[in-house]
Amino acid sequence: TAFTDKFIDNYHNNFKPGLESSNFALIERRFYWIHRELQAYDTASGGLTEVFPKQWRIDQVLIEAFILATKEWLLKTLEEIHKTVDVKLLLGALDKTVLFEKEICERFASDIHFQMAHE
Repeated sequence: TAFTDKFIDNYHNNFKPGLESSNFALIERRFYWIHRELQAYDTASGGLTEVFPKQWRIDQVLIEAFILATKEWLLKTLEEIHKTVDVKLLLGALDKTVLFEKEICERFASDIHFQMAHE
């Protein structure tokens, strides 16, 4: 959708190659960014559910778009640095990614249980 495309364009603009924020060592900035964006959407003008029907699950759509864009960036980055990356840096990025995944699972846990119960 146009809304999602604008959201991802904003993401790409904040993490353009060459910017400090696009550095692999600073992967957690991407996770902070999505948290801030979702918080802003949750609270601005009554939140996403005031603008979009709740059953559209726009926050989940945005998270999915963020995850796909981040995956694309990560695969490209790892392909470029795989021979020179510091193992501690790689493990640190993995830890931050796992923590982010847990936080997202907690955020949507009730929605996932609801969806599974009604399928």
